[in-house]
Amino acid sequence: MDLGEKLTHPACLLRPWKVGPKYSTREKLIGLVNLLESEDQLHKRGKINQPIVKMYLDEIPAIIGENHNKQSVQLVIVGYDYFRRRVNFFRSRTQSAATKFSPEFFRVTLGHAIHASSNAPVNYFDDPATITLSASSGNDTRSTWFWDGGVSGFNNPVLAGLIEAMTNRVRPSDCKVLTIGTGTGARAIITDYGSSTDPILKEIYNANLNNKLVITSHNFSFLRDVEELATSILADPPDSDTYIAYSILRPELDPLGNIVRINPTMKPELHATSKKYKCPPVYDTDPTSRENFQTLLDMDMDAVEQSQVNLIKDLCDKFIVHDATQPRLPNQLIRGDLTTTYLGQPYYKEARERWRDITGD
Repeated sequence: MDLGEKLTHPACLLRPWKVGPKYSTREKLIGLVNLLESEDQLHKRGKINQPIVKMYLDEIPAIIGENHNKQSVQLVIVGYDYFRRRVNFFRSRTQSAATKFSPEFFRVTLGHAIHASSNAPVNYFDDPATITLSASSGNDTRSTWFWDGGVSGFNNPVLAGLIEAMTNRVRPSDCKVLTIGTGTGARAIITDYGSSTDPILKEIYNANLNNKLVITSHNFSFLRDVEELATSILADPPDSDTYIAYSILRPELDPLGNIVRINPTMKPELHATSKKYKCPPVYDTDPTSRENFQTLLDMDMDAVEQSQVNLIKDLCDKFIVHDATQPRLPNQLIRGDLTTTYLGQPYYKEARERWRDITGD
């Protein structure tokens, strides 16, 4: 899929400083609709009378059918209203209890909901996504504008789904939550170790001053600040949202909560003897693997080159490992680290087994 044409947008003048949009919002919608239509087997086989991407969200549960509990499967997709500066939840459930404070239910097509929720600002797309909302009464159809739902703090929409379920009278004890990420990773950040009075942290800082896997220095500038803010929606919210959802369902914060997080984690590991950060063992096998690990740390979320896709596939192979005796990438914990009490499962195998325990599958 072509994510969009390269831009001549004025903001692209900032691209040499890694700030400014790279893609066209308008072209993204065209590509999105074309891709989903081309893969729509239900429409091709005559099972539905129009492509599902052009159907309203409230029409889709009937197509999906019921789950194993004989309940209708519902959808919630998150966007950020550009002018109102607030989150907006696109729902398939027209009578959701969460909408009782709204005067009217507005319908939106699946394609427009996806378009709104996948429109990251500043560094990716040049304009807000223009989408059409239609009042269920039929008296009001309007255009409105949205940025990615991550702008509102819902880059991980686990809280949106949990609130939707609980306000519609699903008991907390009946909630079973699987939250899947697309990978998280960063260099070791020890910029504050240099000023620490702890001699061990000071030793770690000095040992890693020239380590490419570690950030030890800091500099502040306007463009640097803009870049940090532009990418901040991809940072902590996915971590904190899972933790908040866990604490809602399991306030005692014991490891028996019905929330499983599956998300590969790429981060350097501290070598106890040398005090240096190294690649995780699954990548610390040869020069090429170590170089691949560093490339992954630098990779932006809009990976489209085949070489980048290959690295992601290799990452998945190193993460989805069923043999606990083999080297593997760790899974993202909900809270804590493996040296202390923690929530979550340290590897994919354990997370998969926990989900099976919860669901009884």
